[in-house]
Amino acid sequence: DLMAADVSEVRAAIAQRAGTARRVHEYLDAREQIVRQSFDCTFELKGTEEVDLGLRQVDAQVLSETCQNQRLVFENVYYIDSNGSVIASRQFVSDVIAYLRNNRL
Repeated sequence: DLMAADVSEVRAAIAQRAGTARRVHEYLDAREQIVRQSFDCTFELKGTEEVDLGLRQVDAQVLSETCQNQRLVFENVYYIDSNGSVIASRQFVSDVIAYLRNNRL
């Protein structure tokens, strides 16, 4: 299970809507030990998309974050409104859970 994540570099890349960052995840393994995995990530704007937030529709920039290490590759997607706020995202959690979708209402 994902226990913690260091995403300080990721936040800066999201604010710039481009660049590279290092992401560090800490997982609890089957022996209840913390295992740390680092990922090198690249950010790329993919255009715009209308996002359904339930009560409203918002036009947003789509920012892709592709991350990899020697064992794993995954892609997170962030939807950013005209104010620069992340209003929705789809983010990798773990091999078992896969992805989590988050919407700001």
